[in-house]
Amino acid sequence: MICITIEEAQIIYARSPSVIAHFCDELNVVKHINDRVSWDPNRAEMSPGEAIKAFVINLLVKREPLYRVNDFYKSVDISNLFDKSWQADDFNDDRLGRALEKLAKSDLPGIYHGIAFEALEKEGILLDQAHFDTTSLSLQGAYETADSEEDSLRITFGHSKERRPDLKQLMFGLGSVQGLPIFADVMDGNTSDKKWNGDMALQMKDLLPSETLRSKITITDSAMVTEENLKIFGDRPFISRFPENFGLCKKLKETAFENEADWAQVGTLSDKKNSAIYRIQGMDTELYDRTYRFAVVHSSALDQRKQKKINRDMSNEGSKIEKSIKTWSGIEYHCHEDAAAQLEQHVATRLKYHRLTGEVKRMEKVKRRPGRPSNTVTAPVDIYYTCQFTV
Repeated sequence: MICITIEEAQIIYARSPSVIAHFCDELNVVKHINDRVSWDPNRAEMSPGEAIKAFVINLLVKREPLYRVNDFYKSVDISNLFDKSWQADDFNDDRLGRALEKLAKSDLPGIYHGIAFEALEKEGILLDQAHFDTTSLSLQGAYETADSEEDSLRITFGHSKERRPDLKQLMFGLGSVQGLPIFADVMDGNTSDKKWNGDMALQMKDLLPSETLRSKITITDSAMVTEENLKIFGDRPFISRFPENFGLCKKLKETAFENEADWAQVGTLSDKKNSAIYRIQGMDTELYDRTYRFAVVHSSALDQRKQKKINRDMSNEGSKIEKSIKTWSGIEYHCHEDAAAQLEQHVATRLKYHRLTGEVKRMEKVKRRPGRPSNTVTAPVDIYYTCQFTV
């Protein structure tokens, strides 16, 4: 029996590192990495998978810089996290850096998806539908790309979903099943959502059995709906919002409102007071030589919001046109033809909510000389023309 004083004792708290290590072991993270990374088991004291596991634990607990990860493990019960008796200094930045380099050169999507699918299997979660979306991460700095790194990720300007178009960025794509991220991708900062949706569809074809592809429903935003992406999906089921820039979208809405009796009443989807009331109408229509099932959804709340916007836009347009009329009406023209030409131009102004009409009026202005007017001399009269408008 070993006896030590309280002063000699070192207190180590298990806490979150043990939980993270447990899930890494449950999902065979080390094995998935080692199976897909190029390394020599006979020469390596620590496998790349074990090094990455150590890095992940630190990343999720304290997020130390690479050169300070070994300091993090000085206050952690290492024997409770790893099968081997590692020391804190074994997790030095050289070893972790080499592991990260090997990981970067490997099949990163394959490693991630292998771990994610194992999580689904262990939890008994059915891969019946997956939600896909992208987001951007804005970064500050120069981030100049070296000539030798043409194939690496490009931190560059693109469509910023953080509303920071002044900053360079990276793009992230994610596919989740019941909230669990099973498909993941990191992309150049200027990657379009349309291209990513097509690329992800091709990746799923390589990752999933054909029967799973035919039964799994992909749920994504309107960026997926392009002619090329629809060809990639083929007969695989998906749910997406139909983009407004398709002429067919307007036709479907018009058809739905023409067939008032075909609406199916859904009702409210919330217990809140004055919740929106929904109704839906489905129809089969051809797009790019393939028949799809479309659903037109009508919301009473959308009607109210649209009416408020229409009223606001109408008021703004009315104020602008009244201001313009005040300016136009104050201009004097010396011939009828000039006034008529300007009137025609002003009346042709494109307005959404108002109709502008007008006429040319002949006006007279008596030119009086300074001083007391004479009883015998008639003051000259100037003839001019103005444009009068009616809204």
